Amino acid sequence: QFNTNSPQFELPDAWVPNGPDGGWKRMLGPGETLREQFDLGEYFGTLADWPILRIIWRGNVLFQRLSTAFPTLVEDREWANRENRWRFYLSEEAQVSILPPYRSSDRWFVCLYAQGKTWIELHDPGVPNLMQEFLGDIRSAVYTDQLFSQFVAGDHFAIAPRDADNPIGFVQPQKAIAWREGVVGLALTWEGRTPYVGSALAIALDNPQELMRRAVPIGRVVLEEGNSIERIEKNLAESRLTKVSLALAYPASLAPPGVVAAADALPPPGLLARKLDPTPGKEMRPSLQGMDDRRSVSEKVPSKVDRRAEAGPVAKDSPRVEIETTAGKIIVQLYEDDAPNTVANFIALAESGFYADTHVVRKVANENSRGFVQLGSPDGTDAGHPGFTIADEVHGRRHLTGVLSMARRHTVPDSAGCQFLICLDGLPYLDASYTTFGQILTGLEVVDKLAKGDKIIGMKVLMKRPHEYTPVRTPITAN
Repeated sequence: QFNTNSPQFELPDAWVPNGPDGGWKRMLGPGETLREQFDLGEYFGTLADWPILRIIWRGNVLFQRLSTAFPTLVEDREWANRENRWRFYLSEEAQVSILPPYRSSDRWFVCLYAQGKTWIELHDPGVPNLMQEFLGDIRSAVYTDQLFSQFVAGDHFAIAPRDADNPIGFVQPQKAIAWREGVVGLALTWEGRTPYVGSALAIALDNPQELMRRAVPIGRVVLEEGNSIERIEKNLAESRLTKVSLALAYPASLAPPGVVAAADALPPPGLLARKLDPTPGKEMRPSLQGMDDRRSVSEKVPSKVDRRAEAGPVAKDSPRVEIETTAGKIIVQLYEDDAPNTVANFIALAESGFYADTHVVRKVANENSRGFVQLGSPDGTDAGHPGFTIADEVHGRRHLTGVLSMARRHTVPDSAGCQFLICLDGLPYLDASYTTFGQILTGLEVVDKLAKGDKIIGMKVLMKRPHEYTPVRTPITAN
């Protein structure tokens, strides 16, 4: 609205009087965006006590406040239609951080909202710039709305956000706290033979043997609200998708008093005595639960289904492929020892560029199962094919969360070609007739975002064995 009594008032183009309610209005054209800039200080006064602001526009709130401010609007015959149409619309969230800069002498806390609240007090390990970058990632919402994509029962679970791309050069930590249950760390990663501290944020469980060799401790859990860690671990053990809905950082001066008191009540943490091993190729495995071969889930959390792959661990030199989609990147490891012809076919198609611009056909789910995503169709239909078929190679690896399986005509054996499924849940009804040929290493959260209309942008073979990949195929002939 514009104050027409102001001597500086000029009616903007395309604005018209708003009738008896006063003010002015105009309709937005197709594709037009209305932007306004606000000074939050005018609304909240001092912002010192607001370390994080989350801003979102909601249609139902807008209409509620309009009806309060302009009661006669409700009498408009189009009001109900407009309210019903717009009440469920909402904007993208904007997150604004108003926090002091990090100083090593200050105490800082991080809160992860996932199955309750997990409060972590940070302890600077003495790696230059690491804590500043980590808090910067928190402020930039890198860990917000991210799925837990790594889980090794009894050892750790972790978030590996795909949006963080500024790893810190690795040096041996000088004052890191010792690993034990509840300690939190950032996993090592490599570019060539150069080690870095990456963005995968891991929480140690009761016996973090793998984690303590391959991650830098940066803090410890000081308070759980709602048994959050136990609930996260149980969900992951049962292959349920679980995510961090929000991650916030607080200096001690702004953290809730109960959190600071809980941290003060704990004994001081011991210091890390052993050095980390920065040898390339020994990074912490981004394992999905059910694909780890070292410990049964039932030893830690009772589960309705034993989610482990029954055929044992996947060989370390098995091929790996990066799948780039319109929702993000996925890295998969292939079961060459179990389905050699299927893997040869997949690699040959990937290297030829066949999968570039192919379609996500469908996403199937119901109230009892998260189902699967089907992708790799050249024409966008479930009948799309590459001009040939390959034989089924059914073996002992089951259809678990994160597993890749060849799509085919359900009643016709040996009819797979190029389309494949990625499981978002256990699908035991497919075990006896469909060929599993790989598993996700990173990017399960990307698969969860895929839907009909998304596409594969391309594929890149990251690693394969030193031999030719020449699949046996049967050409499709016209009837």
